[in-house]
Amino acid sequence: MNKSSFFATRHLPFLLLLTLSLCLPAASMAGGDARGYIAAPDGTTGILVYSRHRTGNEVYQKGKKLTSDANFDLNLQIIRPVYYKEIAGITTSAQALFPFGNLQIGDDSASGLFDPTFILGVWPVNNREKQLWIAVAQWIKAPFGDYDANRNINLGDNRWAFKTEASITKGFGPLYFDLVPSIEFYTDNSNDRGQKRAQDPLFLLASHVSYDLTSSFMMALSHYYRKGGEIERDGIKQDNEIETHAMQLTLGFRLAPKHQLLTQYRRDLEVENGLLTHQFGLRYFYVF
Repeated sequence: MNKSSFFATRHLPFLLLLTLSLCLPAASMAGGDARGYIAAPDGTTGILVYSRHRTGNEVYQKGKKLTSDANFDLNLQIIRPVYYKEIAGITTSAQALFPFGNLQIGDDSASGLFDPTFILGVWPVNNREKQLWIAVAQWIKAPFGDYDANRNINLGDNRWAFKTEASITKGFGPLYFDLVPSIEFYTDNSNDRGQKRAQDPLFLLASHVSYDLTSSFMMALSHYYRKGGEIERDGIKQDNEIETHAMQLTLGFRLAPKHQLLTQYRRDLEVENGLLTHQFGLRYFYVF
């Protein structure tokens, strides 16, 4: 039996438990992008389109490498409509993520629709003159994606997820800083290959620093930290708590007044349990 077959048969359940909650769309959006919580003007309607390619081969358990033959490959596209509205002097937003794509782990693969996510945001502070924004958002991921309890790999997760995220953004001329903490809670998956799967809450902290090199070109560096999310199967703890550090480099281009393009490279730096991955991404934003 070659290494790939050995890994796919012996380590596939372990791999799934440790990687899917990290790599599926709602988690991959956690912490967002630099300046992501700078509110658009009242009445703004827009659409964001994401394309991301994420790969990884190294799997870690308790900080030690188990294998370099995971053969993880994720191609993800997301359609994200956004709408901003001022209510009683407070800026609010309604957004949704509609993700689709394909996923491969070892010799197994799946393609189709991932679970959609709906987002409601509020800005208690939205002060462009002082370059200060404070926001709170509630993310709700619904179990509407493709799911089959008998499959090893699913794009849907067959459970609800609720993430509360806060953000503070402060600008100093062309220089901006963002701090984005959040915590995510999960309902149980009552039928995960015949077992009940529960997951502990996951804490996330993202920080961004960005700089306008010109009026139409900016650069950003981001750090993402995740901790928690240990999985329990039929009441048995799996001892697989997530603790991951990742960095992302972003180059942003304002192509025209209503068009923005971000190009990104993201890489995990340290993984306690799960896959070490790297990701190439594009984000296009159009304002109607």
